Amino acid sequence: MSAVELKIGGAAALLGVATHVLRHWEDIGLLTPRRLPSGHRVYDDQTVGRARLIQISQRAGLSLAEIGELAARERADRIGLVNAKRARIAEHITNLELADRFLAHLVHCVHPVISDCPECSALAERGARSAVTGVAADRVAMDRLQPRPDASGGDPPAPRRAGGPQVVPDEAHIRSRLQTPRQLPYFSGT
Repeated sequence: MSAVELKIGGAAALLGVATHVLRHWEDIGLLTPRRLPSGHRVYDDQTVGRARLIQISQRAGLSLAEIGELAARERADRIGLVNAKRARIAEHITNLELADRFLAHLVHCVHPVISDCPECSALAERGARSAVTGVAADRVAMDRLQPRPDASGGDPPAPRRAGGPQVVPDEAHIRSRLQTPRQLPYFSGT
C-alpha cells in the first residue's frame, strides 16, 4: 500500500486540475487509477506521479496524443519521437525569433509603407519561401533584420531607399505618405 491514497477530488486538488481532467486522462488511457469495490477511483503515489508527468509533458509542448504515443513505445522509439518534437520546437522558436526581430524592426522603421522598406519586403518574400524551404529561409530573413552598427560602432544606419540618398523623414512627411491612396500603410484593412 502506498503512502498516498486519494479519491479523485483529493488527487485533482493536489495536482491543481479539475476532476474531469483526470477522468479524461483515464478515458484516453493515460491514467489507470485503482478502483474500489464501490467504483470510486483511488490515486496512489504512482498514479499521482504519472499525472504529474503528464502535466510536465504538456508544459513541454506535447499533446495528449503524443504523451500516449510516448507511453506506448519502447525507449528507442520514444527517443525518435522526442527528437522529432524537439525539431518542431526549434522551428517554432526560429519563427518566434523572426517575429520578434520583425517587430523590433517596425519600432525603428522609417518607411511608412512596407513595400518601401527592404527589410519588411524581405520578410514578405520569406513568407512565400518558408513553406518550401523551412527554417533555412527563416535564418536568412533573420540575418537581414540584424541591426548592423555603422563603421564608428554607433547605432545602425537608417534604411536607405533603393537608388537614392538616405532618407530620414519627419512626422509631416510620414503623414503625407500615409494619406497617398496608391500606397498601403502598415496594417491596412484594405
